[in-house]
Parts: sequence; structure tokens; C-alpha cells
Amino acid sequence: MLLTILNLSDRTCMLALCEFNTGRAIALSERYLHEIDETEFSPLKIGESYLVYGLKFIFDRIDYLVCASGQNPMWAPSSLFKLVDTRIPDNWEICMTKSNSDFALLYDTFKIDCVIGYPSLTNNYSHYIGLLERSIDELQRFFEEKHRADAWWDLTVQECTFVLNASGTELKELFDVINRERVSLSEHNSVTSSIKPQSVKVTNNNGALLWERSTPTLAEWGEVWMPSDIEDRLKKGQYQYVNGETSDTITVVFTPYGGLDFNITFNKINGLVIGKPSEAR
Repeated sequence: MLLTILNLSDRTCMLALCEFNTGRAIALSERYLHEIDETEFSPLKIGESYLVYGLKFIFDRIDYLVCASGQNPMWAPSSLFKLVDTRIPDNWEICMTKSNSDFALLYDTFKIDCVIGYPSLTNNYSHYIGLLERSIDELQRFFEEKHRADAWWDLTVQECTFVLNASGTELKELFDVINRERVSLSEHNSVTSSIKPQSVKVTNNNGALLWERSTPTLAEWGEVWMPSDIEDRLKKGQYQYVNGETSDTITVVFTPYGGLDFNITFNKINGLVIGKPSEAR
């Protein structure tokens, strides 16, 4: 029976095979961070593959954000790897550091002119720096993102293996297993939201409170609409209704006192604001 390998997963991941783990693999012209031949990227093991969670560009060099088993995430030059899967994850975003006031220091100091990756990596400078400084909160946020990416990658690998080895009734049974696993993943991120004028509350399937948020802070609000008394308007503002939901996020309409309606997007797991508010249409 001739079977075609299908990628049934709706999320993609970059995969890189480690071929080197010392600075010798970095061209002399690309040692912008003062690497030497003896520089070790010791958590990386030659011959092992690693999912890529982000990219950063330093002149003509690209570094990958990877994470060895049992280790914290690390940036490593792409010259250490061979890409096995080149697909870009569908939720990645881009940050041009030179034109972004929050990230401009990366360009001014290290000439990192572009960061690409999951939203927290490109929209939250504290998260980017927190990974380098080993901030507990930011590492937790990274590992939540890693868990989702790893889970979807595992499903993709299983699907390809099933298609190669199954036929007829077995194929249907194995696809049923995949669908059950997808439902399980979906239920992991399933929440119930409760909207009140001054707060948003989110609980899991068991009714346990995951987080509760009051009206947005000035830092979270940004500069989308900034009358002179914006801080007071935020405190007196009201949440209206849920305006969108994905497996990882929930978007709620919020109205500052005397202002327009704006969408605010929260991380389902920890209630952190993702990105900046945008006008609700």
C-alpha cells in the first residue's frame, strides 16, 4: 500500500542538528561577541537535534535560541548547526531593534539589529534580558512556550511515523489516537473567563483560579491613546466582553473612562499582557 507522508499538525517548528559545539566553527569575521576557538557551547551535544525558539541577527550572523535537555535556554551561532526543518512557526513575530525604543540598546551595544521569535521574545525587552539574566519569572515564561512547541513537534513526529508504518484499519485507529492527544492538549489550555467592569478572572477546567487582573497599568497600556489624565482614566475604565480566544491567549475589550474600546490580549496561563492594546473594531 502506497502511503504519503502528511504533516497534519497546524503548527510548524524549526529544527537544527548540532554539528559543532566550540568557537572553531564560527568564522573569524563573525566573532562579534568575542568568541575564540576554545569557546565552548558545552550544553549542546554533537549529533543531537534542537528546536529553535528564536533568531537574532548580528550583522551577517544569525544566532538560534535553543535549549538543551535539562538546561536553561541559550543563544548559539547558526554555524554550529545544520537546519533539518526550515519552516518558520506561524506565531513568530519580528522586532527591528534600531527602530524600537525598548530594544534599541541591543543595537547600540551589540549591533543586534533584528530579533525574530515567539511574541514575548520580540515584544517584551524584560523577557529577552530575563533569559540572559536567568530571571525565574522569564524562564518560566520561556518554558511555557517551549512546552507548547515541543508538544506540537512531538505530535508531528508521531503522525509521520504512524503514516509510514500503518495501513487500512490501523491507520484510522492511529489517527484516532492523534486526535485524542490533540484534544488533551487543547483541554490543557482550556479556561473559563469571568468579565467584570473592573477585572478579568480566568479559571481552569477544575474551577481553580489561574489569575485575576484589574484594569491595565500605564506600562501595559503603552502609547496607543494618551490624554494627559490617562492613568486616572485607566483606573476608572471598564472591561466589556471577550473578543477573541486562541489555545494560548484571550482577548478582552477594555474601555478607558471617556475613551474608545480597545482590545487587550492576555496570556491564558499567567495573565500577562501580550503586545500593546489595539483599537477594537
